[in-house]
Amino acid sequence: MTDTALGDYLKVLRKTKGYSQEFVASHLNIIRQTYSHYETGRISPPLESICVLAELYQVPLDSLLKFIMHNESENEILSSLELPVPAQKQSNLTVKETELVSYFRLLDKRDKDDILDYIKLKSQKAAKRSHTQQKFEAIKKVRLRKGI
Repeated sequence: MTDTALGDYLKVLRKTKGYSQEFVASHLNIIRQTYSHYETGRISPPLESICVLAELYQVPLDSLLKFIMHNESENEILSSLELPVPAQKQSNLTVKETELVSYFRLLDKRDKDDILDYIKLKSQKAAKRSHTQQKFEAIKKVRLRKGI
C-alpha cells in the first residue's frame, strides 16, 4: 500500500478538468482499473506516467514529483526520467536533430515505431521528389542544348 496523497491529488486534478478515469487511462496507455489504483493509492504510477499526467493536467512536474520524493532520493528520480542528452554529447547533430532525438527518447515504444514509420515514409517521398527533380533538370538541360 502506498501513500494516498498523490492519489487524492490526481483525483482532484482529474475531476477539476472534467476527465473520466477512462480518458486519463487512455492517455497513459493503461486500463482504467490501473489508473483507479493510482487514485486510491494502491499502486504508484511510474515516473513516465507522472510526466504525462503533469502535461495532461497542465501542472508543473514538481507538483506531482513532490508526492513521491519522500520515498526516493531526488537523484534516483531524476536519473530514471531519461532526460534529453545535452547537445555537446551529440556534437555531430544539428540543434534541430538534437531536439528531435531528445523528444524521441521520451516516447514509449509504440510511439517511437510510429514516428520511425512516418519518417521513413517522408524520406521515401523526398527521395522520389529529388529523383523526379533530377530527371526534370536533365530534360531541361537537353532541351536547352537542342534549343527547344
